[in-house]
Amino acid sequence: MKVLLVSTYEQIGGAATACQRLHRALSAQGVASELLVRHRQSEDRGVTVFRTSEKSLARLGRRWRRRLAESQISGARKPDYFSGDLADYAPEIFHQRRPDLVHLHWIHRFLDLGLVLRTAADRRIPIVWTLHDFRPLTGGCHFPGACNRFMVRCGKCPELSSTKELDPTRRSWERIHQAVAACRPYLVAPSRWLASQIQKTPDFGGCPVRVIPYGLDTETFRPRDKGACREVLGLPPNRTIVLYIADRPDDPRKGGDLLMEALMAIPKETRPLLLTCGRRAPEVPSGIESFHAGHETSARWLSVIYGASDLVALPSREDNFPQTGLEAMACGRALVGFRIGGIPDMIEEGEQGFLAEPGNAQSLRQALERVLQQPEMMWRLGVAARAKAEANYSLAASARAHLTLYREMLGR
Repeated sequence: MKVLLVSTYEQIGGAATACQRLHRALSAQGVASELLVRHRQSEDRGVTVFRTSEKSLARLGRRWRRRLAESQISGARKPDYFSGDLADYAPEIFHQRRPDLVHLHWIHRFLDLGLVLRTAADRRIPIVWTLHDFRPLTGGCHFPGACNRFMVRCGKCPELSSTKELDPTRRSWERIHQAVAACRPYLVAPSRWLASQIQKTPDFGGCPVRVIPYGLDTETFRPRDKGACREVLGLPPNRTIVLYIADRPDDPRKGGDLLMEALMAIPKETRPLLLTCGRRAPEVPSGIESFHAGHETSARWLSVIYGASDLVALPSREDNFPQTGLEAMACGRALVGFRIGGIPDMIEEGEQGFLAEPGNAQSLRQALERVLQQPEMMWRLGVAARAKAEANYSLAASARAHLTLYREMLGR
């Protein structure tokens, strides 16, 4: 079986990490898997950087349309979580390739979403599409928050401060949804929450949807000796440590401010040390002792950072199925997070950790204290988290679930 996986990035971001891990998992099962990316970050021979030799007027026309569309959405209030659907490339990804199946992942700012689906439909190429956020469902937002205008075709976009029904988000919404209706891709959602949102969205709701959680290497991400991990990092051996990982800690979506508020509400004599990891150290109130482990991409080194902690916090206001939670579980760490998105798929209340009321810092504090004050419970939660990761989130489990889906599609 030849499978072409397509992603904008190879390693940057959770969606790219999930795609790369699936590529490795399929290759380990003997599948002829090729990962096609716009931007590469490794020397993996199975990863191909997209190159085009096309110099046609059609591509120049797509570039002009893309630049015009980008100028119309340049005023988005959250530009990192807002993007257009148009791009310079689409049909070229199928040139000189004869895959049995194409599996799209996060392809924004790389492929023209509508055109790539229509091309696949015209050529009768089976398409699987893993949705890592809301962008395919909306006219621009990756995470729409409280806005439900994507349920009514977008338009009058608050993100663009638009008062027009036929604004860039309406046109983007219609292009994508018309292409989806023509192609009928098989959609994969990493969480039950995202699957439910897909099924409620016009046009997308008629596409088949399957929930397949992300997978990871449970041999690299595994329980390690806490004392040894702390010695390596230079952390105190007898302190209670809460770990918070975020590449951009100032991003409101990740909820770092809520975690700080929750920690400050814990009495000083029992307040844990905060261990952080990411591209930048977060702003930590003076009453919280903290240590920043820097920005790490090595899975082995990340597992050492998880191993040094007692508990991992997931304070996101919005999230799909955060890789941080999976990695923490595989490393045998208890979790505390908000009851939002795909986090309840990971944390069964009282089994692998505890869930707080969304956006409520005091509820988060109570959940943290509930675990931190009971070391035996914390150990039991970590053991259960590791068992669930081995059973449900290993690379082998991910490969099996995807291969079952691929064979069903090709069989039809």
